[in-house]
Amino acid sequence: MIRHPVEDGNAQNIPAGSTADAAGRLANVPSPQNRQYYPDRDASPMMLFDPATGESNIAVFPFVPDCGDCGDPLTENAMGYLMRYMQWMVQDVGVDGFRIDAAKHVEPFVMDFVDRAVYRSNPRQLLDGSPQHVFSYSEAFTGDTNALLSFVKKNIDPGDIGRIGGNRDALDFSLFFAMRDNLASPGTTNAWQNIRDSSMDVADDGLHNGSAGVMFVQSHDEHGPAALNNVAYAYMLMQPGNAVVYFNGKQFGENRDFPKDGRGDALGGVYGDAIETLVGIRNTHGRGNYQERWIDNEGIFAFERISSSITGLSNRGDGGFDQRTVQVALAPGTHLIELTGNAANATIDPFNDISEVLTVSNSQTIDLRIPRNKNANNEFHGNGYVIYGLSGPQSTGGLEIIGVDSVLTGSIPAANDFDNGKTRLNDLHVVTANSFQARLLTNEVRLLGLDSLRDVFADGDHALLKLDAGLDVNGNGGVDFVTPGDVSYGFEVFGDKSSPLVGPAGIGGVRGDGEFLQTIDATKLSEGVHHLESRAFRHRTDGGPAIFNSFKQSVYIDRLPPESELLSFEPFTSGVNENRDMVVRSVDKTADSVHVFLNLPANMSDASIILQAEQGGGLTSQIDRDQFVHGFFDVKHGNNVATIVSFERTGNVNVQRQTGLFTSTIIGAGLGDLNTDGNYTPADIATFATLLKSDNSQFHPAADLDGDGLIDLSDLTLLGTRLTAVSATEAVQTAYQQLVQDATIQLSFSLESISEDDGPNAAILTFSRDLSIDSSDFTVTLTSNDNSELTIPASVSFALNASTATVNIQAVDDALLDGNQVVHFTASADPHFFAGAADYTVTDHETLTATIDSDSVAENGGAAVATVVIQRSNV
Repeated sequence: MIRHPVEDGNAQNIPAGSTADAAGRLANVPSPQNRQYYPDRDASPMMLFDPATGESNIAVFPFVPDCGDCGDPLTENAMGYLMRYMQWMVQDVGVDGFRIDAAKHVEPFVMDFVDRAVYRSNPRQLLDGSPQHVFSYSEAFTGDTNALLSFVKKNIDPGDIGRIGGNRDALDFSLFFAMRDNLASPGTTNAWQNIRDSSMDVADDGLHNGSAGVMFVQSHDEHGPAALNNVAYAYMLMQPGNAVVYFNGKQFGENRDFPKDGRGDALGGVYGDAIETLVGIRNTHGRGNYQERWIDNEGIFAFERISSSITGLSNRGDGGFDQRTVQVALAPGTHLIELTGNAANATIDPFNDISEVLTVSNSQTIDLRIPRNKNANNEFHGNGYVIYGLSGPQSTGGLEIIGVDSVLTGSIPAANDFDNGKTRLNDLHVVTANSFQARLLTNEVRLLGLDSLRDVFADGDHALLKLDAGLDVNGNGGVDFVTPGDVSYGFEVFGDKSSPLVGPAGIGGVRGDGEFLQTIDATKLSEGVHHLESRAFRHRTDGGPAIFNSFKQSVYIDRLPPESELLSFEPFTSGVNENRDMVVRSVDKTADSVHVFLNLPANMSDASIILQAEQGGGLTSQIDRDQFVHGFFDVKHGNNVATIVSFERTGNVNVQRQTGLFTSTIIGAGLGDLNTDGNYTPADIATFATLLKSDNSQFHPAADLDGDGLIDLSDLTLLGTRLTAVSATEAVQTAYQQLVQDATIQLSFSLESISEDDGPNAAILTFSRDLSIDSSDFTVTLTSNDNSELTIPASVSFALNASTATVNIQAVDDALLDGNQVVHFTASADPHFFAGAADYTVTDHETLTATIDSDSVAENGGAAVATVVIQRSNV
């Protein structure tokens, strides 16, 4: 069936619904707008081979997001519908991946069609030009690693792009169950022995290398380990492979059993920053091969990410700490700093038993102290973990933004999940100029501020800058680092200045001053929020993985007013055309508040409109990231006008007017029926006259016959055509003609006629206007059809509030005996008045006389000669 019907009457359409939903809408109603949900089958297809089915020459047509009517409907089954939906989500909505729920409940072959639906569908390439393959992972509620691994498929061959492959994984329920059952309460025997190799990752190839599984500690379905939740996250986030942190913003309300509560501190904020810190450590130090360093039956476990960091974990529920001497793959004398903050936390370590800095011994070991989940005062804290790692470069001022107009300060949210989920924590630096600068100043590193812990390698040998997902900010023609998966992917070299403390010659060479500077062209950036990150890298000579510190800022480009557009103005309920939803789209996605008004007059000032909006008028409800809706009742039949007021968070505001929104409703007979009584009467003409004379300080959709949002002479002209079309009565036509007369410049003369020899100032031509139509000052263009008889100026001006204007007529003697002449005058005053016209007579001054040299002749005198002389004057 055609599951998004486009045309009525197609026998292949899925049947339309018969009962409206709560919003008054019927399902499956054919609409041309449904074309947007189909690929364009006139475009060039991608031809594929599916090894799962053996099918060849599979044509996959693309969606065209900017062309809403390019899609071509086709019949499909439910599987095809879901495949089309996934492709649409990728190509039109812009998603990069999917979580597939309840994957155990579909046949295995369905997952092969998931691969076909999304294979090479992402139009957004990686920075090196290679495909950015859609990533998906399945939820299959089982701890059987073999069953879980059956959902993993990572066989895309970049050398054979025509062969469909998969890029999908599965949630690691095997690891989840192990963490939930062994970390639910402190002190579980052999907890780490039960957890350490329980993952899909190990089951896949025997290694901790991230080859399979998407790790998680809790989800919307499952709470996860209760008491030692933080310990579980520390373990998971420092493992190789994919991991997810669950956050519940409570958009569905508080005190619900489903979805389960998430980690309120996932983004920082009012609930602390434990998870945010762990995610940051994963980014900066979560590299290097995995190596187990300690496990025992006393609840202690430690592992190293080789040459990067070491994680110590405890599931013990008694007070204090444990110390273990563990091997590390780092040079003797290397300093390691505790990264989580637990060693410096007085609640976790009230007696400073746990060192904030460890130094690798000559035998490449460290004495690792790990806090138990109660402190030395026997107070439970649940943070039985430490992570030590190499220090990255430091910067007292962090990443600075220079050239900022203002700063929108971040705030701490109220202590509830909903506000915590929607409150912006960090500052936004507002840029209104055409450029700004990003600056990072690194300083010499002395751990804990001590000379004895001077770490010259941590001074850093380079720093990079990234804008958003990777843009050419230094203007060299392309993004500098484009290798996918590399820590420098998407980053740029600082172009204005790059002076690392550790210079190119290394530790003993010439040093820089630590400053990095880049000017950024704001004119090349879209309006709204952009994210800057600088990574400053530790100097390494041992071949270990990159270690860096990350410095971030957010900027808000606000060079232009927020731009919105009217997306639709359709009825709430099918068949009830007078009640409509106005849907507005924020084109640049910067509007955070939109107000809409219907049929405001054209000369209402922006300031007045903005004031109405600021007082709450026309407030919309946000229904999507970039869409806002407001409902209107009793919409009149005619050409309506929408006024859109868009505010952005910076306070910038824009007023836009959308004219010509024709609606056919039961409120009135349509254009020309201004009192909406369903008839055309002299009262409608009187109302039109009032609108015309208001100088667009009033508006009515039935009076705007040309749909331009103005009530003017063009509408008056079209009104006459409309009255003829509806067979208006004689009384209506008479009233109309009188209004036309009132709207026309009138011409009158001081004399009925003049003679061509009357010379200058022969007569006065007076122009009159109806001040109720227009009392402004304007110029009238004058023309005549015969400048050989008389002349007038090319124009005349009406003064403000003057009902008349005059010019002198100058007679012209053409020295021709041409009789009396009629000269036609026109006075054009568009758009103020209709053109007036008049005829004026100029009498001829020339005369004609005849003389004969004989007084008479006899009728019988035969042939005779006489001379007749014809003479005219002015010769």
